Amino acid sequence: MDIFQLLRKDHGEALMALTEWVRRPEGPHGLEAWARWSERWEVHVRIEENFLFPFLKDDPLLRGRLAEAVGAHARIRKCLQEMPPYAGDADAWVEAVSDLLESLESLLEMEERVLFPMARAFLPREEAEDLGREVQDFLRGLQTALAAGR
Repeated sequence: MDIFQLLRKDHGEALMALTEWVRRPEGPHGLEAWARWSERWEVHVRIEENFLFPFLKDDPLLRGRLAEAVGAHARIRKCLQEMPPYAGDADAWVEAVSDLLESLESLLEMEERVLFPMARAFLPREEAEDLGREVQDFLRGLQTALAAGR
């Protein structure tokens, strides 16, 4: 699986995790779903910014899109940090969730329809496949380390 296939798959899984939390934000299930979503999102962002983006930063056409993606990552992190509790002001929670979903969907659309196709044309296929394997190794190591720490 190359890096782009891996990231597209991860986009879908991240969106499903967030949707799961939105459907049931209360109680222990809600807390677990929120933790899964936010941890998954942070790992995803680190993969993009630390594994893929450094290979693309020298292309002048991609540089602006990379900056756009990094800015969107920062906006989503801010949404995560500022998420009001579900049990608080319901209107504020709904607005915050709407902002988060809109930011995420906009980012995923830009990455999958614009950034990834441009990057795929720039990055040789072998490098994309090597990056995919490197990320899979990283994720296995991360899972092992997390399991050992429990």
